[in-house]
Amino acid sequence: MATEVILPMLGETMNEGTIVAWSKNEGDAVRPGDVLYTVESDKATLEVEATAAGFLRRILAPAGTTVAVLSVVAYITATPDEIVSAPTPRAAAAPTSMQRCGLGPGGSSPWAPAMTSSRSASGRRSPRAALTRLP
Repeated sequence: MATEVILPMLGETMNEGTIVAWSKNEGDAVRPGDVLYTVESDKATLEVEATAAGFLRRILAPAGTTVAVLSVVAYITATPDEIVSAPTPRAAAAPTSMQRCGLGPGGSSPWAPAMTSSRSASGRRSPRAALTRLP
């Protein structure tokens, strides 16, 4: 079964983000923590990491595409030849106030943000964001 890669909400006021570049190509093997893509919001540019191991099977939002927060931008599959069915179209509506707070309909979120940082070549800390699906 394919794992959805989503555009995380990286700030309280973030409604959409632009995919700046993909660090992996379709068919590449990925591990949790690997940088998948870079996203630019109205305030920052951050790297988004993989949360599952497998293969980056399908990229739905190529570089330069602006997508709504929590939209599926790619799929990771367990095998390199696993078939990914066509995504169901979603309206690009702004997130609700509960979604902006990170809460689902029942007041809880199935996603937990995992912020990490790494040092760039210049020695500065660079934040990276990922969403992890809770059990």
